[in-house]
Order: sequence, then C-alpha cells, then structure tokens
Amino acid sequence: MNFYPIRLVYLSRNRQLVSNTQVMFAAPKRKFKSAVTRNTIKRRMREAYRLHKHLLASPHSSSVRFLLGYIYMGSRQQSNFQVIQEKIIQAIYYLSSLYQQERPV
Repeated sequence: MNFYPIRLVYLSRNRQLVSNTQVMFAAPKRKFKSAVTRNTIKRRMREAYRLHKHLLASPHSSSVRFLLGYIYMGSRQQSNFQVIQEKIIQAIYYLSSLYQQERPV
C-alpha cells in the first residue's frame, strides 16, 4: 500500500507463527547514495513508528501479528520528520482498519 513517500508492505500472521509484530525500515541506495542520508531517513521512520505504534495494538489483536516493511520512496526534499510521521500514522490506521474488517464477529 502506498502512502507517498512511504510504501507499506505487510503480512498478517497468527500468534503461533510470529510472537510480536516485526518491523523493517528501508531507504533505497539507488535514490540515496549517501549512507548518512539513508540512515537519517530510517531513523526518522523508526522514531515515528515508535511514537505511534500503540495505535496498532488493540485489546482484540492478541491473535494477529504483522510483519511490516516501511520503504521510503520519496526524494530528499520530502524527508522531513513531519511528513514521515503523518504517513506512518496513516499506514498504522490503515492496518488497524484492516484488522477490524478481518476480525470475526
């Protein structure tokens, strides 16, 4: 799912296969040649996720865990923290709404 400049790749698993939600952050070397820039972007994505990961957890989500991948697809001009944080929050709300639809009533 795309939340430009971030792409979310996810896989839902039951609790027996994955004990916790696992998250991966990536910034492509093709777009960002400098390791400093790539690491800065990944650090910003990690911090935005850390601040808002509680939105993903719900009292009913004990049976489902996610394997998540956040891939930064934008350019250097859009790598500020506010934009990244806003898109991470949108992605978390998307995952939460997905889980609510899949949950048996």
